[in-house]
Amino acid sequence: MPARMPDAQSVTALVGDTAAAPGLHNAQPWRFRYVRDSGRLMLSADPTRTLPVEDRPAVRCA
Repeated sequence: MPARMPDAQSVTALVGDTAAAPGLHNAQPWRFRYVRDSGRLMLSADPTRTLPVEDRPAVRCA
């Protein structure tokens, strides 16, 4: 079965929902870019939205 391309309204809604998806500390460290000529949706990391440090590992108390 051939794949169908979604319409522009569906793509816009999906990207909006995905961009707002919860991430680590709700930072959403990703960036979406739509390339209209090729119809591609590009996803990349956005280093300006990453956390400067990592969380400490959990410690178990016995």
